[in-house]
Amino acid sequence: SIVRVIFLGFCSNTNNVEGGNTFWLHHCIEKGEWKPLLLDSIKGSSAAVYMGKSAGAILAGASIDTATWKGWNDPSIVPGKQKYDNWSMDTGLNLTGGSSVFPHMSKEWEELICSKRESHDYPVYCIHDSEVLQIDGLRKSISIVSKT
Repeated sequence: SIVRVIFLGFCSNTNNVEGGNTFWLHHCIEKGEWKPLLLDSIKGSSAAVYMGKSAGAILAGASIDTATWKGWNDPSIVPGKQKYDNWSMDTGLNLTGGSSVFPHMSKEWEELICSKRESHDYPVYCIHDSEVLQIDGLRKSISIVSKT
C-alpha cells in the first residue's frame, strides 16, 4: 500500500499510537504486517520513540489480555475472535520487557488490578488518562509521561 511505502521511506523520531478498539487495532497491525515495521523502527542508531495511549499503550505490552479486563472494547469487531476468551493468548509488541499495560487507571480499578496481578505472571504498568507510555528505542528505556 502507499501508506507502507511512505512509512518505509520516512524516518520518524516518534511513533504515536493512539487509542480506539484494542482488538481492531491489533487485527489491523497483524493483517497489514505492521508489527515488524514498528519493531524495526525503534531499534538501531536512529531508533524512534514509541508513544502509546490507551489501545496504543496496551499494544506496546507483552500481552493484550489487559484489554479484556474492563469489558470496554468489543471483540466482536474482529471476525473469528468475537469473544474475550479468544484474545487471552494474543501478544502485543512486547516493547515493555515482558510487562503489560493497563490504561485509564483510576481508583475504581484498583481492586480489579490487585486481583489480576495475583492471577497473572507478568508485571503491569498502570497509566492514567493524562499519561502516555513512552518507549525510547535509542536509550532502551520505558517511562510513563504525564501530558499535563
